[in-house]
Amino acid sequence: MLVLSASRILRRRLGPQQAPAHPSSTHPWARRCPGASIVGTTRQQARREGYLEEFLRFWQANADTRLIWVSMYTPQRGEVSAERLTAADRRRVIEELRRLRGVTPKLGVTEAALRVYAKPPASPAECTFARTTECVSADLERRIVPCQFGGDPDCANCGCLASAGLEAIARHRLPGGIRVGRIFEASLRAGRAVGRLRKAG
Repeated sequence: MLVLSASRILRRRLGPQQAPAHPSSTHPWARRCPGASIVGTTRQQARREGYLEEFLRFWQANADTRLIWVSMYTPQRGEVSAERLTAADRRRVIEELRRLRGVTPKLGVTEAALRVYAKPPASPAECTFARTTECVSADLERRIVPCQFGGDPDCANCGCLASAGLEAIARHRLPGGIRVGRIFEASLRAGRAVGRLRKAG
């Protein structure tokens, strides 16, 4: 897996207690685990004409690449930076990904995930991914809260690939109109109830 990301910028801006748990740049294990390429899109990349198509076509032609994943830079609340995408930038990236799905079969993004990028969960408390994962620092000594980004993430501008994917599943409606998310909620409540009983016992 090759990880190409702008998350190292967040690592510089956050304190050590809230440093992101995920890899921040190309990592040595990437060369040993081929199969997926990930790009974290920043404002500079979004505004460079043809950047996404160039990136996707390059990795589409790579025989060792099975999937290409695209995330967007997730800022902290109140952050002012050169990397932060504007609302117009986000719309441009989403529309470009929608167009490029037809010409890059290895692009691993569904229409449902693109809709989540357009309207992400409002907070970690509403985010399926944040609620179903436990993130720790690279030294395994600190919990990263409220999600893998740490600090005070601006959820309205979330570009997390995993969050978009799981939220797309949660918003999916089964035959009969029941959202998958409702089943998840019921499971979560049952788990909390069992946890309370175990503590009481």
